Amino acid sequence: MKRKAFLAMSAVVAVLLLVSCGGYKNPTTQTTATSLIKNRVLVTNGFGSVIRILDGDKDAISITQITTGSNPQLMLGIPGQIVVTFDAGDNGLSLIDPVKEEQVTRVGLPGASDSIALSPDGKFAYAAIRNAGAVAVVDIINRTVTSISGIPAARRLVLSKTGAKLLVFSDDSDAITVINTSDKTFKTATGFDRAYSGVFADDFKAYILSCGAECGGIASTGTVSAFDIANSVITGSVSVGGATVGLLDGANLYVAGSNFGAGTVDTLSASALTVTKSVAIADGLHSKMAITTGKLFVGSSNCTQTATAGCLSILDVAAQTAKIGPAQGSVSAILPVKNRTVVYTIEGGNLRIYDIASGNLQAKQLDLQGALTDMIGID
Repeated sequence: MKRKAFLAMSAVVAVLLLVSCGGYKNPTTQTTATSLIKNRVLVTNGFGSVIRILDGDKDAISITQITTGSNPQLMLGIPGQIVVTFDAGDNGLSLIDPVKEEQVTRVGLPGASDSIALSPDGKFAYAAIRNAGAVAVVDIINRTVTSISGIPAARRLVLSKTGAKLLVFSDDSDAITVINTSDKTFKTATGFDRAYSGVFADDFKAYILSCGAECGGIASTGTVSAFDIANSVITGSVSVGGATVGLLDGANLYVAGSNFGAGTVDTLSASALTVTKSVAIADGLHSKMAITTGKLFVGSSNCTQTATAGCLSILDVAAQTAKIGPAQGSVSAILPVKNRTVVYTIEGGNLRIYDIASGNLQAKQLDLQGALTDMIGID
């Protein structure tokens, strides 16, 4: 009996020692978001160094806020796992628990970034560091940062759906860099005309968007090129009005851009790589695109605004007609709200809510104070 009592007491002491030394932690059992909102939309607010939380079902602002680093600009997330923001004020990433709605930790980057990517398993984040000529790789589990160097003027990133391949687009370049994320090796492919961005079909094929003369290149129009990733060769190309942003939706590839001050959105057959329709839209530098319920929303920055027309264009996919939204400023984010017939946008640093069917601003709008830049749905 004395031996059993001694062993029992020893076990209690061992547990207490683990707790006091930080070596024992109860697994979290929290499954409901702290804000108690079921359809959350997170919005970065640079002025307050916080993420604001919106109720996407009710178009309401939560009193709950998430603290980040200074001036959060970019945001990505995986529901139930991780939210990552790039904080431009101190060139760091905030790693956030989306259930507890709190910052877990921060990691510093070797410089400023205009583009981040997040692996689909939530284990790695990538950031293009232009001034360092590198891509920073953040191990989210171990909270370490390494760099893939030797990529001059790396500006924009596009990650494949599986996370196996990462495309890097550099400023004023006719080449792209393809990174194999498993071993961080990379190779360069040439033959483009100011390659600006890309759209993955799968890990073996991507569509590369070259903006040509819009970005100081040779061709007077944009170009879409089918790119064989494994063999690093272009298998076909087609001219479009402009090409800085694209979206693949089933058999259709939508590409938007500007050409000598005229904005266009082209609908392409992805398999045949042929243009089936081209429609005029707002001009400017197009960088945002989302599709929902038969409507394609395209956003640009620094567009020519009038008293009635701004930088947001809404294409009716079936009718192939476009409507230009009201003058609100440059578009930095577009988000179709889950299970709703509305789309949230950030235009000129302000939140706007559009009715999808009419393409008009809905009657109820939200006034979020600050400088808004990005947003994601996290449920």
